[in-house]
This record gives sequence, C-alpha cells and structure tokens, in this order.
Amino acid sequence: MSKIREKNHRLPTEAYRGFVRAAFTAKLDRNQPFFVTEDRFKEQELFLLRALRELQCESELYLFMPDHLHVIITGTSLESDCRSAMAKFKQYSGYAFSQQHQLAKWQKDFYDHIFRQEEDLRNHMVYILNNPIRAGLCESWDDYLYKGSTVFDVRTFGKGNRNL
Repeated sequence: MSKIREKNHRLPTEAYRGFVRAAFTAKLDRNQPFFVTEDRFKEQELFLLRALRELQCESELYLFMPDHLHVIITGTSLESDCRSAMAKFKQYSGYAFSQQHQLAKWQKDFYDHIFRQEEDLRNHMVYILNNPIRAGLCESWDDYLYKGSTVFDVRTFGKGNRNL
C-alpha cells in the first residue's frame, strides 16, 4: 500500500506569523452538513475564539456554512500565528467531534490566502457573507445566524466599520 502524500502549503510557516491577515476555509469530510443548529455553532465558535486568543489573533469575520467554515484571521502581535490559530481550532473542534459527534470530521488540511492589500479584505468579506445566499440558505446575509467577528458587530458590516 502506497503512502498518501500530504500537500504542502505554498508558503512557509513564517509567512503566517506576526501582523498578518489570512483567510482560511476548512471543510468537513464528505461534505457532511453539521453546522445547522445554533448549539453546534455556539460550541464551535467557542473553540475558534479560544484558539484565536491563545495565538494572539482576532477575526474580522467567521462564518460557518453547513459543511465548512470561512474565517479571516489577523495577527495582533509579533508573536501571533494565524495558521497555528486555525490548526488549533481544528484540533479543539476535532476532539469534540470525536467525543460527541462521531459522524463529523474535518478534512485533513484547509485552504488559505494571505491578504497583500487592504482593499482585498472588504471584497473577501462580501464574498464570504454572500456564501449562504448563493447556497440558497437565506435571502440576505443579515438573516444568516452562524457568523461573527471579534473586531466589530457583524450586523453593521459596511456602515463605517474599521478595516472595511
């Protein structure tokens, strides 16, 4: 039996450290719909907030779709590590899956994108917020419940908030 090779990230780990902003998308294995109730969202949100805090990061936006997560993570100090914050979240979340929800499991890795220009942030946030609309889950992103931010009140997005 041949060993499956893991895909290497395109950037070295140092690229995710310090005052960096990156977008991540993590998918559930076999596209299992899991994030479909408020209690599941709240549980996962707590794991995400814990990982962000531990790695000295914040999130302009996070949004849980039924089978995946979009999150924008920003380092707030020289010691911040955005990629490790995402990995730590998946570790906490994955352990809870194994203990309480055996059918839910994350895919091995995640997709990421480091922002190079400030203008890209707003466009990416709009793309994320429109994801539930494109999936037919709601008519307006205001109606979608499974989202948040550690930086601002996401319900007021686009109304004079910083970084937009």
